[in-house]
Amino acid sequence: MPDDSHLAWAELTDFSPGLWTTSPYLIPASGASVMEDCRPEIGGGIRAAMKATSFATTGLSSTGQVCGIYSRGAIVHQSLPTTASDRYIALYDSADYKIKIYRWNETLTSAPTSWTQVIAHDAPSSHAKPNPVQFDTFVDSAGDTHVIWNIAYASTSADGIWSLKFTYQAGGSSPAATQRKGGFFPTALAVQDDRIIAGSNATLFWSDSQSVSSWSVANNLPVQASRQGMIITSITPFAPSDLLIGASNAPWTMVQGDITDPVVRSMSDARPTGWTQKVPMTTQGLAFVGPGTSVVLSSNGATFRDISTQIDPATWGHSYSKNGDVGGGECAFLGNFLVAPHGLIYDFRTQAWFTLSGLTTSADHFHSTAVTAGDIRQLFCATGDDGSNLALWLFDASEDTRAASYTWKSAPLRNPDGRQIRLRSVEIYATASDSGSTIAVTVGSTTYTRTLTNGVNQHLRYVFAEQAEELDVQIEAASASASVEAPSIEVVRIGTRPGHLNR
Repeated sequence: MPDDSHLAWAELTDFSPGLWTTSPYLIPASGASVMEDCRPEIGGGIRAAMKATSFATTGLSSTGQVCGIYSRGAIVHQSLPTTASDRYIALYDSADYKIKIYRWNETLTSAPTSWTQVIAHDAPSSHAKPNPVQFDTFVDSAGDTHVIWNIAYASTSADGIWSLKFTYQAGGSSPAATQRKGGFFPTALAVQDDRIIAGSNATLFWSDSQSVSSWSVANNLPVQASRQGMIITSITPFAPSDLLIGASNAPWTMVQGDITDPVVRSMSDARPTGWTQKVPMTTQGLAFVGPGTSVVLSSNGATFRDISTQIDPATWGHSYSKNGDVGGGECAFLGNFLVAPHGLIYDFRTQAWFTLSGLTTSADHFHSTAVTAGDIRQLFCATGDDGSNLALWLFDASEDTRAASYTWKSAPLRNPDGRQIRLRSVEIYATASDSGSTIAVTVGSTTYTRTLTNGVNQHLRYVFAEQAEELDVQIEAASASASVEAPSIEVVRIGTRPGHLNR
């Protein structure tokens, strides 16, 4: 082996800075320009992240653009001693301009093999794009369960609140969807205690107590209607009687007490929600996408914490020419992980971002929802371009199944004295879960691959002779089997020496 005593060594053990996309020159020494299908371990090292698996799209329109997704878990199966999920998807179909609601009911005696269309909502003559569809669950006074959703689509007859009564079915057919309140333009939806609550422009509307179909004329409340940009985009209920209202470009609002005689408090407009989105609760507050800024946490709509300053703010942009009114997606949370648009995942333990490869197939439309069903803790995601490439993904937040391969790429490496950098050696300390696993290291145009032995802590050495003004190190780890986790890496050591003077 060549002598390396003359090299300057950088040893990377703490990878918690995670993924950085703001600028290659801002990435910290142990940060990553690529961190795909892997994440920083608590205490140091890199490990394969949860494995996203594709979910069937059979029966869905091939020209559909996802504009809403929902999954109800922990539903007792009608014939098996287990629990199941009841899944829903709303698609804007670019072929006939209709919003179509589909269902995948796992409680059937025979497992579903195809999505079933529940209803195709009429399209306006203008063929404008709809607002996102939000779903929720409501139980009425008779104890019947209804899945409810909103339609806000250029003032068509379909606009309003719709419901589907949940029943166990021996076949694949669904009960008829019913419009419960029409004649208004609901852009946000929630259930608070025994009422359905919807936001339309700057007004809240609600159903009568424990009723899915009775909406008294007096059941409405203007919310800061005089504030410019006050279009209600999210409603988050807090038991027993608080509602936190997000707006497109106006202050958050807290509605407290009996909704028929409430106290309305104006909060802050420092981070509005921008587009319509469901706002999940995390261990550190509500999480939402602040358009053009960051993914944001807030406990009360008055104070905020940006948690994605290392991610290019343009990631959270929104183009009406491309997205229309369907928005830029929303976040979902389960366990330790927050999933955000563009396949970005945030780990609350290390405060690091990383990506999952399947979820990054589209940059245009992204919707996600969390579901628990017995011991299953799943995040269900939908991606797709503008009317094409629709894909559904499912992964377990408990990380019971991890990726069989992943990629990590360092920050650009430079010499601080202005000379070119000569990268001569990369050393990796790693452990594999099966024999035949490999770790490939690429520097410049050169790639070397080493094979690992199962269950043994190994010291891998890669010798290079690469020189440039800037170089980076890319590591690709892969197991020998698609069902086995990729090797874990404890330490990456990079040996360099000064090169020629830059001209």
